[in-house]
Amino acid sequence: MDSTKETTEQIVDGQSTPISTASEEKKNSKAERERKKEEARRAREEASKKGQQEWKKDPNDPCAHKFGDCELNRSQSNPDLRYAKKFTEVHQLDETLAGQEVIVRGRLHQSRAQGKKMVFIVIRERFSTVQAGLFVNEPEVSTGMAEYARRIPKESIIEVKAKVVVPEQAVKGCSQKVELHINEIWTINKSAPILPF
Repeated sequence: MDSTKETTEQIVDGQSTPISTASEEKKNSKAERERKKEEARRAREEASKKGQQEWKKDPNDPCAHKFGDCELNRSQSNPDLRYAKKFTEVHQLDETLAGQEVIVRGRLHQSRAQGKKMVFIVIRERFSTVQAGLFVNEPEVSTGMAEYARRIPKESIIEVKAKVVVPEQAVKGCSQKVELHINEIWTINKSAPILPF
C-alpha cells in the first residue's frame, strides 16, 4: 500500500470502500462536538426561560410589598421619595452598625438556598462583599419571598433592606465580617440568566 495516499480502501463483502483519513475524522468529530455544544446551550436557555416563566409572585402573599422587580426609575418620579433613601455602602458595614437597619445596593455575587426556609446571598460592591441571609419567619418573611430571592440571576443589581448582625462565627469568604438579615429584597436590574462568557 502506498502511504502517500490520503484515503485507503477497505474490502467489505467483496466491495472496496474508502476509509476516511485521520484529518477527516478530526473535522467530523470537531463538527460533532460543536453541534452538541450548541444543543446543550439551547437546552440551558430553554430551561432558564421555562424556570423564569413558571414562578409568579402571589399577590396574596403577606410579604408581597417587600420583594420583587422594581419598576423603571424615571426622573419624573417624586424627588422627595427618590432622595429620601439613604444607602450604606458595603465597605462601610462593620460592628459599629450592629442592630441597625440599613439599605444596601450591589450586585448579587453568589446565592445558595438551603431548603425552602433559608437563602444566603453574597452582595458585591466594587471590591467589598457581605453575606446576607433571608430566613423564613411568617409573617415578616414568607416562603414566596425566599423563593423569589433564590431565583434572582447572578450579577443582577439588587437592593436589600436588612438588619446588621455580628455573627457568632466569622463570615469566611467575604470582606465584611458582619452579616445582614434581609427584611426586603428588590431587583433593580436583572441580568441575563446565561452570561456571555
